[in-house]
This record gives sequence, structure tokens and C-alpha cells, in this order.
Amino acid sequence: MEKAENIAKWFQNVFKDDYYLELQNNGIKEQTLVNQKLVEIGRKLNIPLVATNDAHYLKKEDAYNHEVLLCIQTGKKMSDEDRMRFDTDELYIKSPEEMADYFSNLPEAIENTVKIAEKCNVEFEFGHTILPNYDVPKEFKTHYDFLRKLCEDGIKNRYGENPSKEILDRMEFEISVIEKMGYVDYFLIVWDFIHYAKSHDIPVGPRTWFRSWLNCSLCNRNNRHRSNKI
Repeated sequence: MEKAENIAKWFQNVFKDDYYLELQNNGIKEQTLVNQKLVEIGRKLNIPLVATNDAHYLKKEDAYNHEVLLCIQTGKKMSDEDRMRFDTDELYIKSPEEMADYFSNLPEAIENTVKIAEKCNVEFEFGHTILPNYDVPKEFKTHYDFLRKLCEDGIKNRYGENPSKEILDRMEFEISVIEKMGYVDYFLIVWDFIHYAKSHDIPVGPRTWFRSWLNCSLCNRNNRHRSNKI
């Protein structure tokens, strides 16, 4: 508890009135124990509490389908004893009434969700992507040209000097989608991170939404260039 309190004090000192302790009611017994300690710390250090809900699926009855998806994602079967699973079916999007009922003994945790929302003011400019500028080598006219060169070199590194037509067609398809969707700079920035990590023996792994055949070729390529400024 002492270590937890010290950590909470550090965050409280940094974020002042914008620091909250998060409580969840998700049917996991360990979470219930954690909640009790968080309430104790909050009251002792005068840190406000906030109720949240971890949602992995829409409805409670979707819990089984979510388990199936986890098996597909992790290459397991439902019959495997060591498969990834959540010991609860409470990870669905709960209604305001359900949340208020779950935290009826801590109404301030519900009220604080509104206070946090009122502090937020985000404005989106649609049609305009905000990304840091990635400095490409001077010999490349555009960022797309540099990305394409990285992809071509990465494919040769993985498949040899004469990759098949199928491989080249796949590269053309994926890189065209990246360009069309405006993600060239995004891929270069992420490549830069991953390349640096691999060059310094830092373990990395692509997120699910970033997995693609082209990404594997690109990020496994040992390229000497790396931007010093993005």
C-alpha cells in the first residue's frame, strides 16, 4: 500500500485536479479487491474517484463470440486449456442506469465522469491529417518515393533479387492503398520507430491494426537510413 500511495502522490503532484483513481465493476474478483484499496487511497490522499467500464463487446451475450475471436487472434482452440480468456462476461457496453446501480455506494465516482467530460474540448478538422513531418533523404522527391524504395529493398531482403509476380503485385496493391488513404507518412514514422528498436535490440511487435504483409517486409528490412527529426 505504501508504494501505491507514493505512486498516487507523484501523479497527483503532476496532474493536480486532473488526476483521478479509476474504479471498475467488471465481475473480476481481483478488481473488487483493487477497488477497495483505491477507495482507501483516494480518501486518504483526497484524490477523486471515477467509474469507468472496460468494453470489449457490445452486449453481454456477445461474451462467447468474443472468446471465439480471441482464439482466432491467438491461434488457439476453444478446447485449449491455456488459451487466452477473460474470467467474466461483464466486458460489454453498460447503460448509464447499470453503471449508476453498480456504483450506487460511490455516487461521486459517477458524477466525476461528467466533470471530466466537461473539461474536455476537442475539435476535429476533417479531411486534414495531422502528422509530424518525416525528413526523407534528399535523393527522394517525395515521401512516397522513399517508402516505395524501402518496400522494394525489404522485399528483396526477404524474397531475394527476383521476387515472383505475385509478391510484386501484392506490394503494388498494398502500397497503393497506403498512398490513397494518406498513410505514407504514418508508415514511415512507424517504420522509423521499429527500425530504431530493432537496431538497438529493443523487442517490438506490430499491433493488430498495423499487421500487413507489406509491413512485415518493410519493418524487417535492415535499412541504414533513419531520420533524426520527425
